[in-house]
Amino acid sequence: MKLQFVSLLSLSALASARFLANTESPDGTLQIGFNAKRGFAPRGHDERLRKRDGTLEVPLDNIYTYYNVELELGTPPQKFDLIIDTGSSDLWVISETNPYCATSAAQLSSGYINCSRSGTFAAGDSSTYQFNNSNFYIRYGDGTVAEGDWGMDTLTFNGQEIPNMSFGLGNTTNSSLGVFGIGYTNNEATMALSEPYTYANFPVRLAQAGIINTPAYSLWLNDINANEGNILFGGVDHAKYSGDLISVPVLKASASATKPTSFTIAFNSLKYTSDGSSQELLSNTIEALLDSGTTLSYFPKNVAADLLAAFNSSYSSQLGYYLQSCNLEGSLDYSFNGANISVPFESLLLPVTSRGRQAYFSNGDPVCAIGIVPGSYSFALLGDTFLRSAYVVYDLQNDQIALAQANTNTTDSNIEAIVSTIPSATRASLYSATTGITLQSVTRGVRTMFSTASDGAVQTFTISGATASKTGSSKSSNASTILIKSSSPVSALLLVVVFLASFCLVLV
Repeated sequence: MKLQFVSLLSLSALASARFLANTESPDGTLQIGFNAKRGFAPRGHDERLRKRDGTLEVPLDNIYTYYNVELELGTPPQKFDLIIDTGSSDLWVISETNPYCATSAAQLSSGYINCSRSGTFAAGDSSTYQFNNSNFYIRYGDGTVAEGDWGMDTLTFNGQEIPNMSFGLGNTTNSSLGVFGIGYTNNEATMALSEPYTYANFPVRLAQAGIINTPAYSLWLNDINANEGNILFGGVDHAKYSGDLISVPVLKASASATKPTSFTIAFNSLKYTSDGSSQELLSNTIEALLDSGTTLSYFPKNVAADLLAAFNSSYSSQLGYYLQSCNLEGSLDYSFNGANISVPFESLLLPVTSRGRQAYFSNGDPVCAIGIVPGSYSFALLGDTFLRSAYVVYDLQNDQIALAQANTNTTDSNIEAIVSTIPSATRASLYSATTGITLQSVTRGVRTMFSTASDGAVQTFTISGATASKTGSSKSSNASTILIKSSSPVSALLLVVVFLASFCLVLV
């Protein structure tokens, strides 16, 4: 059984999102979009839909730490709110019989999970549910587990009905959210059964149903403060990126492998650019897994050490994260053998707040956490702190990924359907030299997420001068003492900061 684990961190107030209803479907289109608001208010949903020329655009509910999608299963339909994940391949939902779901406030506060957030499936209430006589089981590297049954039922997705859709039913799980995995079929959990097999997962079923021409989709997360983003199945939105769309091959596990198992590409340059100068941080080509299900980005320890030293960041031993002034200017510049993406520091630095107020260093600079963590593996795991700066096209048919600099905060749209290959994409300069590279390490869905099982619990930490250590000399005014500026004119500055991190345990 493959070990997979996902990590999810909230460094600021969770966003609350609302979808604005728009039932217009001009010219046979089906449009989906959303508006998001950040705060502690409850979330509400409705939707805008669009279908255009073999494309299907899907809303991502941006609540700052993850992106999720609404769908329905069963007859009559049962609603679910699931993490949309390019790093895994299976759709699975929580069963109503899961013993770890809280049924009272007391249970929620004592460690049970809030399953109502994602929704639970009642197999007996669906007239179209079929058990397919197989056991569903996923165990993640952080110790979380989902197990139960494999079944089939009608999937209703923004007005599109897909009958007999295979999915996992988590009869026992300590995850508060189900998963909408849209990766390669040969990375499905069914491959770990005693008699392994693959099934047509969501992208493949869309193509089989003629809703899209080929199993491919584009991801646009927008910037860190944006209220909207989307995933576009079967198409490319040329208005959502700037410059050229450059394609690179997805790496296979071996020369004899027929298909890749994950969206892993060759990563050959990482530059820290600030104050008019750049520092190269990669000495050789490594692998990079592009994964929307991971909030932060993870680098091999040696690369992360050099990177965090370049930031001259402060490390909080209590929080386990590197802290930096939010005012720092510059970028991390990535190259994937000719496909180049620049991530500005403002997209990488996540604000640290206390009781809804910004935390400050003792010199007055606002405190941010760097959205990068040292990993325990030899490849880079590029999550949302990278993906927000990139427009990414995942082509499962032709085993390639196309990258361009994201054009953020735009309301323009120029959608073109993907018929057989990615339109307007040009091969990277080192594309041919990369096609023969095979994976040197296991990169199938390996991620790290942070949360409390109760989903509603709030972890409280206190930072003082004694809990922060420097990774280098201070050039960015990030003194180790952190203060909170009170919103009351009569209150003195606090000498400590209470860092509130709201977590939700997620298996992806």
